Amino acid sequence: MSAKAFDIAAGSSAGHNFDRVDDADWQAITLTVGLQYTFTVNTVDSAQGTSLSLYQADGSTLIRTAANQISYTPTSSGLYYLRTTSSSGLGANLCRSD
Repeated sequence: MSAKAFDIAAGSSAGHNFDRVDDADWQAITLTVGLQYTFTVNTVDSAQGTSLSLYQADGSTLIRTAANQISYTPTSSGLYYLRTTSSSGLGANLCRSD
């Protein structure tokens, strides 16, 4: 796994292009205990299927997975990972909004 740092300021976004259907993009994020974070995947095509998964700092312990949006309030501050996939291989935009 190779993860890019994601600026998690409210309203920030990061564009991604999926090279192929089985491609996954990883984002390293630092979250603060007690704050609620909402991450959304916006796609270039409304029919495009996406999956967004949130992992603990080890990169393998799954916290939750959702189709297009995850809201999470961490119980501890620290490093987390977001994994985004697309069933069509098209571009997507990962956004944070609170």
